[in-house]
This record gives sequence, C-alpha cells and structure tokens, in this order.
Amino acid sequence: MIPEELRVFGMGEGKANLGVVGVSCALTNWSGGWDTDSMGIPAQGVLLDYVGCKYHWDEKGIPTSTNLYKIKEVLGVNGV
Repeated sequence: MIPEELRVFGMGEGKANLGVVGVSCALTNWSGGWDTDSMGIPAQGVLLDYVGCKYHWDEKGIPTSTNLYKIKEVLGVNGV
C-alpha cells in the first residue's frame, strides 16, 4: 500500500499519531520505507520469511509467510 494507496486513509502530514508496519520482501520494504518517510509517516518494515512475489522474484509467484511474533513485537502487543 505504498505510497498512493496510503492516501485513501488520509495519512500524511498532520497525522502525528499514525504509522505503518509494512510486511513484504526486502526490496519493497526498502523502497516503501523511503516512500512513507517522504510522506512524513513513521514506518517499520517486517520481512517475509522468504521471497516469492511475481513482481520481483518469480514469474509465477510462490506463496510465502511472515513471522507473526515479529509483527506483534513491532506493534508492542503483549504476550509475544
């Protein structure tokens, strides 16, 4: 959801209490971090367990997953 898609949520300047946790491959996390920073939105990336998207890695795409414990840790959810 970077960066145009974030605008539909009214995120950006003047939204000091908002932030984004992005879950994606390394390339998208990297560029997404720069995009959200340029919009004045704090962001933290969480990497997929392995890559497999059609856009960057595999022409057919490979289902992947992410570490839910890491997402809870980033969000500050108790009981990690």
